[in-house]
Amino acid sequence: MGSIRALKRGEGHRIRFQRHGEMRTYPEVFPTRAEAERALWRMIDTGQADSTHDRRYRAFVLLTTFASLRWGEITPLTRADLDLDAGTVRVRLAYVERSTGELVLGPPKSKAGKRIVGIPQAIIPALKEHLRLYVKPDAGALIFTGVKGGPMRGADSTSSRDGSRR
Repeated sequence: MGSIRALKRGEGHRIRFQRHGEMRTYPEVFPTRAEAERALWRMIDTGQADSTHDRRYRAFVLLTTFASLRWGEITPLTRADLDLDAGTVRVRLAYVERSTGELVLGPPKSKAGKRIVGIPQAIIPALKEHLRLYVKPDAGALIFTGVKGGPMRGADSTSSRDGSRR
């Protein structure tokens, strides 16, 4: 797909994009990030830029959105917490990332945080595909992991998403 980069000293934004597998730089400089984003989406829509989708996080986004789960609630979910036949997910644990970068597993923020949440039938196929492609078969396997298999972490963490220190 592509990326948008801010130029030094507030001189605008430039688009980097992939076309036929080769990274390229769009010649125009855009005054705002929003204008550059719109231009990049137009390029994708018209076929001027390649569009690839990493499906690894599709189920994560769908489940977080439609089950109204917080980051700390969705990241410790295991196969045992998901019942696709009943269309439910059981929230029983949550990760909290301390300022030191330490990831602590414990109960959700409140007693009400421990709950069983319904999953819309429309996202069940995406969850089944995710489980089949990306999750180990044992009941205790994390559903959503970082690239190296560890728990996912927040983007502003001092640690990488897969649990290793940067």
